[in-house]
Amino acid sequence: MLFNADWTCRRLDKAGKTWKGNLPYDAMFEEGRSLDNPSGKNGAYFEGGDYLFEKDFPLEEKDQGKEVYLLFGSVYKDSVFRLSGIEVQRHSYGYTPILLKIGKEVRFGENNHLEVEVHNSDQPNSRWYTGTGILQDVHLFIKDRTHFLPFSTRITTLDEKEGRIRIESLLSEEDEVQLEILDEDKILLSKNLGKRKEIDEEILLPDLQPWSPDSPKLYTLRLCGTKDVEEKFFGLRTIKLDKEKGLLLNGKRVLLLGCCLHLDEGLLGGAIDDYAERRKARLIKKAGYNAVRAAHNPISKAFLEEADRIGLLVLDEYVDCWYTHKTAYDYASHMLENYPEDLKAMVDKDYNHPSVILYSIGNEVGETSEKKGIELAGKMVQRLHELDTTRPITCGINVFFNGIAHTPFTQYSDKKAKKESEGKKSANSSAFFNNLADLLGADFMKTGAMLPIVDKATKDAFGKLDIAGYNYGIKRYRHDLAKYPERFLLGTETFASDARYFYRQAMENNRVLGDFVWAGMDYLGEVGIGAKIDMDKIDTTTHPEHFLTAGAGRLDILGETTSEMLYTRVAFELDKIHMAVIPPKEGKAKHTPSAWRFSHAHPSIAFHEKGTSIVEVYCLEKEVALYQDGKLLARKKTKENGRAKFKVKDIHKDLTAKGIDGNGKVTCEETLLAPGKETRLKAYAEEKEVEKDGLLYLHFDIVDEKGLRWLDKDVEVTILDIQNASLLAFGNSCPVQPLAYRGRMVETYYGTNMAILRPLASGTITIQAKCPYGEVLFSIKAK
Repeated sequence: MLFNADWTCRRLDKAGKTWKGNLPYDAMFEEGRSLDNPSGKNGAYFEGGDYLFEKDFPLEEKDQGKEVYLLFGSVYKDSVFRLSGIEVQRHSYGYTPILLKIGKEVRFGENNHLEVEVHNSDQPNSRWYTGTGILQDVHLFIKDRTHFLPFSTRITTLDEKEGRIRIESLLSEEDEVQLEILDEDKILLSKNLGKRKEIDEEILLPDLQPWSPDSPKLYTLRLCGTKDVEEKFFGLRTIKLDKEKGLLLNGKRVLLLGCCLHLDEGLLGGAIDDYAERRKARLIKKAGYNAVRAAHNPISKAFLEEADRIGLLVLDEYVDCWYTHKTAYDYASHMLENYPEDLKAMVDKDYNHPSVILYSIGNEVGETSEKKGIELAGKMVQRLHELDTTRPITCGINVFFNGIAHTPFTQYSDKKAKKESEGKKSANSSAFFNNLADLLGADFMKTGAMLPIVDKATKDAFGKLDIAGYNYGIKRYRHDLAKYPERFLLGTETFASDARYFYRQAMENNRVLGDFVWAGMDYLGEVGIGAKIDMDKIDTTTHPEHFLTAGAGRLDILGETTSEMLYTRVAFELDKIHMAVIPPKEGKAKHTPSAWRFSHAHPSIAFHEKGTSIVEVYCLEKEVALYQDGKLLARKKTKENGRAKFKVKDIHKDLTAKGIDGNGKVTCEETLLAPGKETRLKAYAEEKEVEKDGLLYLHFDIVDEKGLRWLDKDVEVTILDIQNASLLAFGNSCPVQPLAYRGRMVETYYGTNMAILRPLASGTITIQAKCPYGEVLFSIKAK
């Protein structure tokens, strides 16, 4: 059963208020932000701290002698678990599940007191915002002495065409077991296995439908003992690497059109909400990606469950650092002793999810350029293959950084991490290179990847992997594919501007397996690396600690599509044409630099500014023509990357872009409508009603009479009243957020902001809001 209710949390390292409520809970998100906080830009300037979580719970006398388990989804970090004053377990890593077997420690027929210490005052310890606390769901399991052991049940597809699967499970004691396979409520197979303690059964169901991104069909395995029942969803699918055909899903090539995704909930902070995870997965799939790389730690179970349901492929990743520190207090101090059990915890969580098709053992680990690290890579790959024989393994290696790993310019070293913790900014190993890339542009790392030393510094580590993972090494693809005919290549981290270049190479060579852009959705921390902010619009110098997000997503922090996402859809041949516009003032204004953004255009002309606008057209046809109110303005050849730019003076009527093929035929077009004259406040929800245990994502837009969102009429929106819901967060997509999404008055940003609310009960939720353009009363039904 869910064990999230009625917890308390208080600060251990200094006096503070006691929080009371339901998990998951991110205590760090409630702390202040300051330039003095050592978490710095990576941690969005939040204060770290140590906390004690507590909960009292009774167990009935009738359950005496039963086995009791507690399962924590994740706790960040360095956690200590005590039951009625007795230490039960310690756990260092902040991103893997923690299973506590406490049947001998608990007291039946009376109250039990559970304490969980979390330690996050040792800053900096990450290169992004982590949060602090019990950040995922907790479950309590009370099992009869004879029960199915946690994480022991596995379903493996042996042949998806024949419907041949292998089912494994372990029981604590020998028991009569009935096996069932169900399609929703319909029983497809029922088989008595007799008395078993260990189940290893191969079954054949030829009519089962394979699982795929286009048809994510799920079935249910049910194992029934005399006192315990185990149920698992599963999908039939196989993964293989073929030198001629590439990455095969059920025997057919699948090209990974993916994005990297950090584990936070945006406006909600670091506490992982199941509904928010489901929403995130749906947004990513709807945007046009078919795959996600978990960056740079195992992704949540809630996300995987939704990925299974909607057909989103997942590359789940273990860790961001090995034994060399990237920040002074990161996981490098524990990784070597813990990785065998950490990898097991990741596989235990992932194994039965058909959406998980690959594992990654790390991200930008320069240790892969040295003997000790190469040997470690081999050991980790071997460990994963022992745990799971069905999935290939990669590692995201920044090939340029490997090339300079043994020079004074190396990005990561224990010495640099220590200096960084002492406040010596010039030694900041991660932020320094991010800033350099922003200033020099996206070609900085890609060109550096072509240095001769890079091949020498990567080939041995790549030789240990099933798939070579390249971070920002796209210029090496053709060369390395020719030199290493056995190598499979994956763009584990890439720039948005390279989407078309990657796609063309993938069409030329099936050993190019896919691409994961940085990043799919904006995230907390690593602030400003992708933020093309108009410095006349937002003051980024007075209070730099107000920076909260990276600004690097193809979806912004609200989940809205950017112009770069529209370009990506064209580059991947999902759409024929798209268009976006940079208004006159924006085109002239000074912006914060970013290598991770190539455009700050908007798919709209809803502004009344006069002057010259820059119009970007994304199209793969030979030429594009631009029309205003039906009149031809200009015609241009598209570049190899599928982009064309126009300068248009005083846009005031409908703007249309048309794609023209080599025969002069118009094959596609898109129109941006000119705005009307009115201005009003509009509120709308993402769903027609609020799900049970769900969240309400409520958008406020400044629109004209056509419903077009104004880009240049931003005002403060104030929430006046809320009935039958609690306000969790309120903010806009700007990477600068002084209030960290708190409060009831938030300015729109390019015409919009968003509130997130939790229903208090079934019935009607109402929200009243106002701005200088008027008021709105919004209502929605909660189940």
